[in-house]
Amino acid sequence: MGMLAPGNWRESRSGAPQRRGSRGVATDLLLGLALSSLGGLGCGHALGDRPGQSGAAAGADVRQRHGGTSVTGGSEAKSSRRLARGDGSPLDAELARGDAAFADGDYRTARLAYQAALAQHAGDPAATVGIVRATLGEAEVPEGVNAAPGDPTLVAMADRLGALLLAAPEYEPAQLELGRIFLVLGEVARAKEPVLAAVRLEPNDPEAQSTLGIVSLLTGEREAAVVALKRASVLEPGDAQRFTNLATAELQAGLLADAIASYRKAAKLAPDDGSVRTSLGTALLQAGDVTEALPELEAAVRLDPTRAAAHNNLGFARQREGTLELAIAAYRTALALDATLGSAWINLGTALAKQGALGEARTAVTRALALDPEDPRAREVMGELDQLERTPK
Repeated sequence: MGMLAPGNWRESRSGAPQRRGSRGVATDLLLGLALSSLGGLGCGHALGDRPGQSGAAAGADVRQRHGGTSVTGGSEAKSSRRLARGDGSPLDAELARGDAAFADGDYRTARLAYQAALAQHAGDPAATVGIVRATLGEAEVPEGVNAAPGDPTLVAMADRLGALLLAAPEYEPAQLELGRIFLVLGEVARAKEPVLAAVRLEPNDPEAQSTLGIVSLLTGEREAAVVALKRASVLEPGDAQRFTNLATAELQAGLLADAIASYRKAAKLAPDDGSVRTSLGTALLQAGDVTEALPELEAAVRLDPTRAAAHNNLGFARQREGTLELAIAAYRTALALDATLGSAWINLGTALAKQGALGEARTAVTRALALDPEDPRAREVMGELDQLERTPK
């Protein structure tokens, strides 16, 4: 079992939420190797470096403020992100102004425009949803699943949307936004109803289908997640994120070949995205295809040299092909970038042990155990080191 590298989130071993700007033992011939976690929804955040965790839903990013859902992009899907209706009215002009500012990340200007729209029509649901979105952006509220439990701004905006939906329950963007807010608050059970309502109201909204896929993964409904995320990718086939999200669900459902195919589609759409290349390379490693994995992981570290997990997984691939010196160099680079990456300490220990440097290997694995004394991978490798040291030369 390998630990696979995050596809579309930044690694956060502490589990701390990040603002915008997913484990097991792999058995080598001698000692266990560990890959960093693979898979991730949206652009969110990684889980802690723990075995047995699926780096999928718990780190999912459920809000796509910057270019998340394309209004056109070759898709006929109706996007929930644009709030202007295109009717040429003064109110609609303010909504369009808010949409443009929101897309540019200018949340204050967006909020003011949406407020101006609401002033023209106090009951307009689009203006209220726009204010909610812009307020959250302006407040820099974290965007991952369970990233901000109890956050007062999120709670206030959820209350505001709840009141709006009493008067306008058929307004899909409000249902979807409320579901996403509940996900960020960590209230998955409460998120499901509004997300399902959004999909019922706008089944051709890729963002609604994608969010339903996230909710399904979080609630253990892996097959349903694959169905929803596949639908999102069909509705928006030009968006690489749709395919990386789908690949995550496919991995969780045990559909490794399908996941690799989805990652290949994402990489074709976004060849310069280091996280996508990391995910593809790591999925190929999981399939045992080191030859295909190596160029993807090499591209990943070239495109994003600050991603520790990419260096770790490149080292894993190098170790699999037998180039230990290159593997060790990659592990050391990963640890220079993130000294809390337990899998890299374990991998460094296994590589050093293969070279006969058992003392250095023990030091590396000890660092992994200091990060997590209960990590079964590190404990297993330490036991193997003990056995090797007791073996007569």
